[in-house]
Amino acid sequence: MGWRLEDKVTDERARRARLLAEAVEQSTDLREAYERQQMLLRVSTAIRSELDLDAVLRIAVSEVGKAFSASRCAFYQADLGPMVKASHTYVAPEAPDGPFPAIDTHDNPYLKNIFAGQPVVIPDLHEDPYFSAHLGMRKIDTRSILAVSVIHQGVVLGSLSVHQAGRPRRWRDEEVTCFNIIADQLAMAICAAQQYAAARRKAQELERAYLELESVGRLKSDILATVSHELRTPLNDVVAYGTSIIDGVFGPVPAGIHGAVDRILAGGERLQAMVERMMDASRLSSGDLHIHMTDVEYANLVDHVIRRLRPLAAAKGLDLELVSPPDLPHAIADPERLERIIWHLIDNAIKFTPSGSITVRLYSEDREIITEISDTGIGIDSALQARVFEQFFQVDQGSTREYGGMGLGLYVAERFLAAMGCTIGLESTPGRGSTFRFSLALAH
Repeated sequence: MGWRLEDKVTDERARRARLLAEAVEQSTDLREAYERQQMLLRVSTAIRSELDLDAVLRIAVSEVGKAFSASRCAFYQADLGPMVKASHTYVAPEAPDGPFPAIDTHDNPYLKNIFAGQPVVIPDLHEDPYFSAHLGMRKIDTRSILAVSVIHQGVVLGSLSVHQAGRPRRWRDEEVTCFNIIADQLAMAICAAQQYAAARRKAQELERAYLELESVGRLKSDILATVSHELRTPLNDVVAYGTSIIDGVFGPVPAGIHGAVDRILAGGERLQAMVERMMDASRLSSGDLHIHMTDVEYANLVDHVIRRLRPLAAAKGLDLELVSPPDLPHAIADPERLERIIWHLIDNAIKFTPSGSITVRLYSEDREIITEISDTGIGIDSALQARVFEQFFQVDQGSTREYGGMGLGLYVAERFLAAMGCTIGLESTPGRGSTFRFSLALAH
């Protein structure tokens, strides 16, 4: 009976010992799993904290080498050359000195594994047929290697490897799995860095292009300012003398001469308007534009512009008509800028209307005065309508330049209206004509 009791006690002790051993083993496994998880998190966070490719790879080899307690860690970029050198390396403080050996791509059996996405696990290089005679590995006393491919969307970007110096090392399955996970994280970080670098290059190219365009724009503005300044005085003289002739300052004007002088005056005023456009464009480019809003007797202002431009329209056989109610309210605007806006829009209509008519309609609606300038001209293709208000853009892009102009009138008109808090719209059908429309606030 005593022996049997003793046997039972022994069995119970053995059972408890087994349970304790299993608990310790489970605890060890849990601790190691937790440590692996923390290591993966730490390494992945470090790798993905940078967007510069060089920094990503430098951090990767350092963090991976330390995490795996390896003597060395290296990243080799995918290269089809005969010898591939490590682009980024880590060497532990206690590891033997010496350069990382280059990978010989000729008849290297392990490259097939790398390009196939399979890990290379060599516990002891001295027992490996290929590496046992590798002088480069012997010089730095490398005894064991674990290498995996770094792949993104089926493309091999390179390989990541850790080396153990001085002794063989049995790489556990858990270590190989972790290493593969890190390689996947590194692949994503590399691609993110490459995309970031490409985006930066594109941004720099766009910035250079913008600066070049800005420089060209400044040059054009300088030319505009200089040319307009040189033309302004002689044109003022032409218009002044023409006006004096019409007014009879130099004596009676023969009937046959009166019409010719009117044509000269109209042409001179049109050139004056072109000079003003050039000066306005220069002011707009330099930001030197001042708006003075006041009460404007709008119908009279528009009628004044039409009377000045009617000789030009008549010279082309065009009817230029104003349609406005007699009691049209006053508007709030900058009168000087507004007069130029009307001039530019009507002048543009005259330029692009070979025959037919131009009608300016004014009417009030919902506390606003609506202005519509319609023509029966050549019209504007829908693909070009969004660009007609760009500086220097011309609908007539051909080499013959049938309609002339500098591409400034609509640009200046749109910018002046914007400065007064207004927008301008366009409706146009090729071959049937165009209508420009904008609204002004009523005067209180």
